[in-house]
Amino acid sequence: MKKHSHLVRSEDKKHGRRYLFLLSIVLLFNVSCKNQEGKQKVATPKISHVHSQETFSKIMLPHLKQSGRLYRKYKNVYARKAVKGEKIRTITGDGLETSNTAKEGDFVIKNQTDAQEMYIVGNKKFNQRYRLLGEAKDEFSEYKPIGKAIGLELTSSLLTELGLETEFQFIAPWGEKMAAKKGDYIVCPPEFNQVYRIARKEFFETYELDRK
Repeated sequence: MKKHSHLVRSEDKKHGRRYLFLLSIVLLFNVSCKNQEGKQKVATPKISHVHSQETFSKIMLPHLKQSGRLYRKYKNVYARKAVKGEKIRTITGDGLETSNTAKEGDFVIKNQTDAQEMYIVGNKKFNQRYRLLGEAKDEFSEYKPIGKAIGLELTSSLLTELGLETEFQFIAPWGEKMAAKKGDYIVCPPEFNQVYRIARKEFFETYELDRK
């Protein structure tokens, strides 16, 4: 009986050693896989959550030049002279897009969309892109847009290619954070010197393809 007990304990020890050996192999395999994943992440890093205008322009402008299409703003706007130092929050149908603080000579534009979002435009750019039509209401006057822009949709495939999340932020040309997400349009002037976002709904409420 004692001999039998000794044999049982011996077998248990053998099984225990085998179990520990197999467990060590599994752990080593998992560590190796994680290391490989880490190497892959280093090789193809995702862009940081909030990227600078310079960085975002660098990754977007080649795509805008290659695949962007020329659009014109067809919807009239309301505008007024800005008060130096006033802060305007641009709120579209899907929430806060960005904010900006007015400088001397700037204009506040209010789009004729469902959201009636407002934003600030510098004096020079405003006079290049808008023509006065007539007085409106609430100290705003009505203007006809004459500017054009290159636009490109943020599709799932483009976001994946750029390593961007479906929702992200970047720094707008005026130095404030700007929200963007899948389906929105990234836009730049024909000079390809900066990029900014227009929310999808508001884009189609104000822009159309330039067929001229």
